Amino acid sequence: MSIYTVKNRIRDNGSRIRIIMGYRKMPGKSASKNKGGTNKSNVIFLLIPVVVFITAIAILLAWNQPGGSSGNIAFYLGTSKYMNIDITSSEWKNIYNNLTQIAQLNESTRIIMFGLTTCPHCHAQQEFFESEMSGKVLYLWVDMDEKAGSLFSQLTNLEISKGAPPQYALGVPHIIVLDKNGELVAVVIGEAKDKGFWDRLLST
Repeated sequence: MSIYTVKNRIRDNGSRIRIIMGYRKMPGKSASKNKGGTNKSNVIFLLIPVVVFITAIAILLAWNQPGGSSGNIAFYLGTSKYMNIDITSSEWKNIYNNLTQIAQLNESTRIIMFGLTTCPHCHAQQEFFESEMSGKVLYLWVDMDEKAGSLFSQLTNLEISKGAPPQYALGVPHIIVLDKNGELVAVVIGEAKDKGFWDRLLST
């Protein structure tokens, strides 16, 4: 399993690609009816690869666009919202039940951070949480705890199956935010050291 370290790596989706294709009919009449038919065939033949190329570009652009807003779980890169993913209550319950088997959660636990002990961004995020969110965060180090690693795989596989890009879903620090009832409300990838941002997420 590949795990990437992410620090506010935000994809720029503001770019646009415009393809302009023009065709100008040359003046003059065709020498014969058969010649006109041949010219039309040649034009159609030449347009086929152009159409295929444009279709391929459109598919690539659609593939690289972030998901829509129809999902119920916000997916952030740092403090910037990237997409929404749709995780049902029953899907989350399976993960939550496994979580409670490896860690003790209390009513104040609202943030769970998966990290690597060798990841400087994970330690920087931990320092921020300990300073600003004391008592609200549970830390799970996936390279030190086999059960935490297994739970991380379960979570990221679910996120990827819901459309989250693997290069982000597998990133650490990988932080999930719960509401007061233990339901999942957001996923945050990478460093996010803005107290106002976390206050807004925890207000749900």
